[in-house]
Amino acid sequence: MEKKGKNEVLADRYADALMRFYSGEKLNCATWMDLYSVTERTFFRDINRLGPIIEKDDAGYYELSPQFKGKLNLSDLRQFAKFVGVEPLFPNNDKRFLLALLDTLTSGSYLVKGHHYEDSSQFDSKMKKLDDIIKKSLCCQFRYNAKQRLVHPYKLINSKGIWYLAGVEQSGKDTVLKAYNMNKLDQLFDTGEQFKAQPEVIQKIIDEDGIWFSEEKTEVILKVVPEAAYYFTRRQLFPHQTIVKELEDGGLIFSSKVSSQKQLFPLVQYWMPHVRIIAPTDWHDGLIKNMKDYI
Repeated sequence: MEKKGKNEVLADRYADALMRFYSGEKLNCATWMDLYSVTERTFFRDINRLGPIIEKDDAGYYELSPQFKGKLNLSDLRQFAKFVGVEPLFPNNDKRFLLALLDTLTSGSYLVKGHHYEDSSQFDSKMKKLDDIIKKSLCCQFRYNAKQRLVHPYKLINSKGIWYLAGVEQSGKDTVLKAYNMNKLDQLFDTGEQFKAQPEVIQKIIDEDGIWFSEEKTEVILKVVPEAAYYFTRRQLFPHQTIVKELEDGGLIFSSKVSSQKQLFPLVQYWMPHVRIIAPTDWHDGLIKNMKDYI
């Protein structure tokens, strides 16, 4: 096994100690020396470095200072990271995760660049109202694309920097799970009637890649040239992406399951000329026609 360097051992020790302090634990000299196999001198050096956020009680135990208690704990940090979509970026280890997250807050070695998010302050009151309606499981009504909608609201979703409401629209006997762009949603009010949230609907919203919720999915087969194959092996770039075959020239054949051409075509256009639709062939022809019409 490769031996850890001095700085890595120190980082692991501080990360572990921070997790313990944020979880409400108290540590004294003896416990510290036993946990981390260090000398008394190292213990006091560590405590001195962590001084700004900890304090000593009358029994000689060190704990998180009052001004930091009740703040974010590890679980909160993980939940927040998951919410903003950056949790997979950090090392899959509790100690390293916390250390990396703290590192970003102190202008350390990590720098995360992501989507440019829309300014949600423009519909802040609307989102607050929807948050309350969803928590109370109330039906709501609003105007969207020049039409009044009666909806069972389930989740507020941020997809690629844009906020949406995911809800089941009621239209006679038909019900359809849809996503409504928050910027287009207007004249919102609750009807006062409650509905029972369906677990399968919630799970579908969670599992779906993006905001396309149709029941029917079409499997599309695509080919990637060798120059771009590397990017597709590192992460999912298309909805429900699965590598089907690695080609001898270094290219790839992969599949993607999508709800419609509208979901797929913009992605293929972005990757042109590196990605090509193999099947269904009429989808390839449809994309080419769209491009010709545009030109």
